[in-house]
Amino acid sequence: MNVGEITTNPIRTFDVVFDIDNVLTDTSVGELDEIKFYQQKGFVLTAMATHYIFPGVIEMMQRLFSMPDVRVSFYSAGSQNRNEAFVERLLERALGKEHYLKIKDGVQILSGIKDDGGTDLIVNTKEKCDIQRQKYDLYIHDQTKSLEKVVGQGKNLENSVLIDDDESRITFGQEANYLFAPCLCTEDLKMKGTSYISDEQGQTINLECNRICYVAGVLFKALEYARAGSPLTNFLFPLHFSPDGDTGNFKPLFCTENPCHDRGEYYYYGFEELKKANPRFTLINPQIYQEYCEMKTSQEEMVALQRLFKNQKIWE
Repeated sequence: MNVGEITTNPIRTFDVVFDIDNVLTDTSVGELDEIKFYQQKGFVLTAMATHYIFPGVIEMMQRLFSMPDVRVSFYSAGSQNRNEAFVERLLERALGKEHYLKIKDGVQILSGIKDDGGTDLIVNTKEKCDIQRQKYDLYIHDQTKSLEKVVGQGKNLENSVLIDDDESRITFGQEANYLFAPCLCTEDLKMKGTSYISDEQGQTINLECNRICYVAGVLFKALEYARAGSPLTNFLFPLHFSPDGDTGNFKPLFCTENPCHDRGEYYYYGFEELKKANPRFTLINPQIYQEYCEMKTSQEEMVALQRLFKNQKIWE
């Protein structure tokens, strides 16, 4: 084996579970012209309402679905019919309709509001909430997302990850399975005074505009680590929690002044990984965002934009 080469153990499966809203998509823009940016650099789909897919999401799906040891699922507190329509259109765009139909039955989609009136969310007891507050300084929702719903009751979860922007959905005992996705919204893309970091060559990256690169960077680094023999959770937990002295408790690092999602190495690593799916993939900054928003459109295109704009958020 060459130095640095990582072999894939076909016996192991890594379960990667995505939240939808504010992780993969925004559901509204403030001005009609902003839709043009998503049409050019991301993707716009309709799943009951209009959804604006963040740049990098399509490439991330393409990379993950090309990995034989990765199983991708989706877990949203939203309605089943919205979630299923969203995933279908997202993956048809990322993989092509023919490929998606071949793998469709293997893609799990869990929902907070199911068509039969039930839910895939787990009731969190007051006792468990109190423990999570004391041990991890987390204030947990009374309904959470359990990875056992994806992997199976009683199964080992050490190679499973929930990617979510809302830590209050972490199920008791699954704190080490969490990958914090900094909340993304269209407002971040157009802000001029946002945070930048530079690499050793002086190349700068806008943090707020490229958070999908961060998510991809942490995820693919964690997978690389796990393929070398250690569980995903061993990589993820120290990124998100630090010991609180000698108490046996922990503090969430994503709530500090210097969170992990300010570390440039993950943005750059994710960027390089996404380029493997699309060599033309580029980093985003507010200037690029503004440039696409100001593109001239025909009358026919303007009518289509108005239709998408009027269809925002009607599913809520």
